[in-house]
Amino acid sequence: MFPLLPLHGSGALPVYGREHTTNDIAPTARRSRNFGSVDNWQAGKTVEECNMHMLKSEVSCDVSFLVGRDGQTVNAHRFVLISRSCVFAAILSEVNRVDTDMSIPDIEADDFHTFLVYLYTNEAEIDPKNATSLLYAARKYGVSGLEDMCVDYLKENLTPLNACIVLEAAFQSNQMKLFSKALKMIHRNGEECLQTPSFLALSHTCVDQIVRPDDLVADETVVFEAVNKWAEAECKRQEFEITPKTKRQILGDVLMCVRFPLMDSKYFVDTVGASGLLADHERLKIFVHNIFPEKDIKPFNKDERKGQWGSTKGSKTSGSVTYRDDMEQRRLPDINHPRQGSRTHRGFAGNSREEERPDLEDNYADERYIKGYRRNRKENHRDGRKKKGTRKVCNRTENRFRVQSFGRTCRGREWEPMKFRCREDIELCGFLLYGPCDDDVATYDVEAHLDDEFNVEIAGSNIASSSKANKEDVIFEVLFPSPIKLASRKWYTLNILIRGPPCMYGSDPKEQMISHGVTFEFQQVESRATRNDQFQVPYLLFNKL
Repeated sequence: MFPLLPLHGSGALPVYGREHTTNDIAPTARRSRNFGSVDNWQAGKTVEECNMHMLKSEVSCDVSFLVGRDGQTVNAHRFVLISRSCVFAAILSEVNRVDTDMSIPDIEADDFHTFLVYLYTNEAEIDPKNATSLLYAARKYGVSGLEDMCVDYLKENLTPLNACIVLEAAFQSNQMKLFSKALKMIHRNGEECLQTPSFLALSHTCVDQIVRPDDLVADETVVFEAVNKWAEAECKRQEFEITPKTKRQILGDVLMCVRFPLMDSKYFVDTVGASGLLADHERLKIFVHNIFPEKDIKPFNKDERKGQWGSTKGSKTSGSVTYRDDMEQRRLPDINHPRQGSRTHRGFAGNSREEERPDLEDNYADERYIKGYRRNRKENHRDGRKKKGTRKVCNRTENRFRVQSFGRTCRGREWEPMKFRCREDIELCGFLLYGPCDDDVATYDVEAHLDDEFNVEIAGSNIASSSKANKEDVIFEVLFPSPIKLASRKWYTLNILIRGPPCMYGSDPKEQMISHGVTFEFQQVESRATRNDQFQVPYLLFNKL
């Protein structure tokens, strides 16, 4: 039997809610840490402060982690982990789980401790050293609040020196907006970013996204030296012998992104030739092209990059085209999204919470599109059924293309087909086309119609319109007279014919995408208009039914 405490007298416990008198010998929790013979460390502390004390002092810890490459032991509390992380809840709530030591070699001990502090207190000290590691941990264990904090911190503190680190972290965590912002930073400061040590630690996909587009501001000699060093670093990571053949295999298509025909002949012979990355017949093809420019140079790219040529170089002129700082005033839509499947062991597989939201913060072209779509265009509403300002604003899909370039001809000789289907019922409102790449304002004559799975034209889908497109707007819209209802899981083919001056075009199309809760699938249809991989229709306009 335990002795009962007296209700009155010197040994009585204080009664909360009544006023203490001088006769009360036992102090309350708020007046003293000493509660009889018990250390009342909880006195005057908030929930977060109590949790932090429990973590630091390891009071009643019931879970142990072996963290980092050294396997340092870190103790924690099962209750806190389950209440804060769905991943920990799934792991620790297993009925038959008897072991409490979990190995986490991919997060260092200091970073994991900061991660635990956030779980216990909802606060974290984020700095340049731990921001990407905390983002990885938050993504891995499904802690969205910390993930948002890390993304905001990296956006605000993005510089050319850390842009490659941020790019890789955004790729592994599938943060599309952060990835796009870091990629723009790298393209605008190409030579500086390519020569940072962090470039050598990138995945193959990120390297491809950097060196492939025209927007990269860097001399081709710097590009070549960067990818050559990256290949050597990748050989070491994969424990391969560093030979020209091995580096060529690791680089793959990335090597063809280097624009060798633009290099100085002496550098090409002394450096590129000595590297052994190009075969004899490939070097001969480039030499012949330098003497006879009309000779075919494929698969090499001979076009000047059209990005800004940094402040140290001033402007660069090639023929009749001059590339100046004003090119930065017109940025293309963000379409260089990371591709899945590369080094997934370093990140958390899943869909970003941001991938279905329009990026209006970083891409003013999307904002122009949404504002422009609210305008009722007379040529697409001749029947007068809709009045100005009453048409419903439609959703826009993601961009179909991973790469976009300049200079597609629009002679209107061949129809360009685009075959697609949806897994949900939608109404198709129209589509967007790329604008001019040379003229400030250009007029395009567009014909289009939609065919069903039996190649029969759908009623009400025939369009014949003339549209003015501004160079600054990047894309312009073409609307059907009225929305067309499309059934789920049925293939449709959108056929378009464009006449006008040269425009931009897309390549490397996606086979599947999810936009605003609708899954789109695409099939490439061979035609004369698309045989050079120069596609139009980057976006579809739709409403989910």
